[in-house]
Amino acid sequence: MRKITRKYMLLYLVISTVIGISLVGCSHTPPRPAELDQARMSYAEARDNPQVASRAPVALREAEEALLRAEQTWDKDKDITEVQNLAAVARQRAEIARAAGEQKQAEAELEELSASRDSLLLDARTREAQRAQEQAERAQRAWLKPGCPALRDSLTVRGGLSF
Repeated sequence: MRKITRKYMLLYLVISTVIGISLVGCSHTPPRPAELDQARMSYAEARDNPQVASRAPVALREAEEALLRAEQTWDKDKDITEVQNLAAVARQRAEIARAAGEQKQAEAELEELSASRDSLLLDARTREAQRAQEQAERAQRAWLKPGCPALRDSLTVRGGLSF
């Protein structure tokens, strides 16, 4: 009876060792791809940038969705190649959001500078018109002075000045 028990014990030990080794092999998961962490950092930088959050919310949302897709694929399938590709897409979407925010900011600054330029040009034209008006008024006063008969004599029949 001891030989049988010893055989079963040995068999039990071999089977449990094989099962244990196979369970350890199955439970091993590959390390999280670095691309996924890089995509998360790129998205976080874009999200934390107030310029991007206020001026490119749609592009930022697309970056977030791409990142979530990559993370869900990792959690569900652990397919490294697919996750790397999805993470690269998410990182590019975050860069697009950042660039869109910068573009909108530049457009707003351009519009502000253009309005300032228009205001300055209007002021310059107003000053120029005022100077012309003052010169015309001085010329009219000079003409009306009693000591300026030559200027009065230069009037044409139609009432204009001849040059």
